[in-house]
Amino acid sequence: MGEVTKEQEPVEGSELWARRARSFDERAHQYEAARPSYPESMVDEVLRFGNLEAGARAFEVGCGTGKASRLFLARGLRITAVEPGGPMLEIARAECTGAIEFHHSALEDWPLAAGSYDLIFAAQSFHWVDQETGYTKVGETLRRGGTLALFWNRPRIVESPMQTRISEVYAERAPDFVDITSPQGLPEKLEAIEDSIAYRIESAGLFQTPERHHFPWSDRLTTEHYIALLETYSAQATLPSAEREHLLGGLAEMIDAAGGEIDVHYDAVVHLARRV
Repeated sequence: MGEVTKEQEPVEGSELWARRARSFDERAHQYEAARPSYPESMVDEVLRFGNLEAGARAFEVGCGTGKASRLFLARGLRITAVEPGGPMLEIARAECTGAIEFHHSALEDWPLAAGSYDLIFAAQSFHWVDQETGYTKVGETLRRGGTLALFWNRPRIVESPMQTRISEVYAERAPDFVDITSPQGLPEKLEAIEDSIAYRIESAGLFQTPERHHFPWSDRLTTEHYIALLETYSAQATLPSAEREHLLGGLAEMIDAAGGEIDVHYDAVVHLARRV
């Protein structure tokens, strides 16, 4: 079972979009504690695609608490990272060591020089960037032949008795989420999201045809960890408190009754494109 999230759905620039974007700073420490990292095999693929070695210059868009930053620092990359959320950035500064410079800024507000970086990457963040200008800005900032890597941990539904019970809780307590808790509805929605990202990369006119790679993986969480994880997703975090407590309380009761642990399944998806 993957976590359910509607982070992609609010209209960019709307009040709901802004509230969801702010929700991460309100739970920054919980985000650091509950959110997962990314598969090492995915990092390997990014480095292979870009022919990147230790010392390569990288720029990170929306570093959050630095979960992806740490993976690339461990491979010897030199990173400049921007993050618009102050509390998230404070944690990243404390948790990351190595050749990294942090700046409190959104991508849209940061002055980037053309041809400056070998790699630009964004982990779980590029859907919060201005979609009309963001792809062009990062493309112009890469050196010729440089690599763009945009990646997310996507929820992956595995049919099981536990998944059936989870779907029943959502149907009863949060019916707006039902369409993305089903083994049929969620893959269709996620495929449309991935296709949209690939289309925007190509439409920028600055990249070769992008590649898309999938890295399925799973984790086993306690009830407490799972509920804390769900609370870090903007769709759940911005629900009215009574609705959120009703939903998460029902899920917690169900998982506890099933033994107090749940398997969470992910598909780490990375879009890779080379600057022409």
